[in-house]
Amino acid sequence: MEIRSIGYGAGSKDFADMPNLLRLVLGETAETLQRDEIVVLETNIDDMNPELLGFLMERLFEKGALDVTFSPLQMKKNRPGTQVTVITPCDKRDELARLILSESTAIGVRYYPASG
Repeated sequence: MEIRSIGYGAGSKDFADMPNLLRLVLGETAETLQRDEIVVLETNIDDMNPELLGFLMERLFEKGALDVTFSPLQMKKNRPGTQVTVITPCDKRDELARLILSESTAIGVRYYPASG
């Protein structure tokens, strides 16, 4: 949205639990929406020292990852594990997948396209 004007106002009634304020933003929507084509890389790790995950995250960001997250999960035989999720531009997919495989104990990486 392209903002044209912003207005603020205060009412005369007093509320005990909130202020009586209003903010209004007027604008126009863009004619076309911009979309980025990205790839999401994922792997599950259950046999790696968790202290090394921070190093993996740093390396992924250095090589161009847009976002890196770690999510706890339960693996087979109730072992705790970590799901590593990396959002990256399409042209960085192979490089970052290789990095995950070389800098972690992952034995595979799955990926799928996404847009944002």
